[in-house]
Amino acid sequence: MPSYLSAFPGSATNRKQKFIRAVDSFLRNSYPEKELIIISDGCHDTIDICKKRYKEAMKSKRINLIELPEHYGFQGKTRQAGIDAATGDIITQLDSDDFFLYHHLKSIVVNFDTKKYDWVYFNHFIKPDTLDIDGFWYVSQLEEGKICNANYAYKRSLDVTWNNCDGREDNKFFTKQLIDKFPRVCKIYGCGYVVCNQQIIGVTA
Repeated sequence: MPSYLSAFPGSATNRKQKFIRAVDSFLRNSYPEKELIIISDGCHDTIDICKKRYKEAMKSKRINLIELPEHYGFQGKTRQAGIDAATGDIITQLDSDDFFLYHHLKSIVVNFDTKKYDWVYFNHFIKPDTLDIDGFWYVSQLEEGKICNANYAYKRSLDVTWNNCDGREDNKFFTKQLIDKFPRVCKIYGCGYVVCNQQIIGVTA
C-alpha cells in the first residue's frame, strides 16, 4: 500500500483552516490505498482537530497521528518521524498550508515505475495564499536540481534521511541526497500539488 507522509509544521495565518483543507484534500484523493501520517510536535490544535474531525479516518488507518514529546523548531526531525512510521512503498509530502488536487496521488502511482526508477519529480501549481481552492493557478516549470519536498515522490526503501536536515536549507539538504545517491529518476506529469504562496514570482503560466 502506498504511504503518503505529511509533516505539518503549520503556517502563519489561518492555521486551523489550512490544516483542515490539506487533510481533506488528501482524503478526497481518488487513489484508494493511501495513508496520511500527521506529525504533531506539540501543536494541540492539530491533535484536537484530528481526534474530533478525523476520528473515523484514524480508526480506519487512513490517518496515523503521531504526537512527538516536544517542539523541535525545524522540520527535519518531524519529517523523519513520519518516514519512520510509514508502512507503504512510496512517500510524498504535503505541508499544512498546501493541498492536493483530486488525482494527485493516483498520478504518482500510475506514472512511477518503481522497477525502473528510485524517485520521480513533477511540476506543481502556485496560487495566492487564500483559503479558497478555486482561482487561476500557475504551473511552476521545475527541472531536476530545482525541486523541493513538494515536488517529488520516492521509494521508502531508499537510504535517505531528514535527520540533520534542519534550518532554512532543509529541503536542499534532503534533495541533494536523492540527486547524488540515486540517479535513476524521471519527471512525471499529471500531478496536482498546489503550493499556496502570498506572491507569485518567477513562474510561467
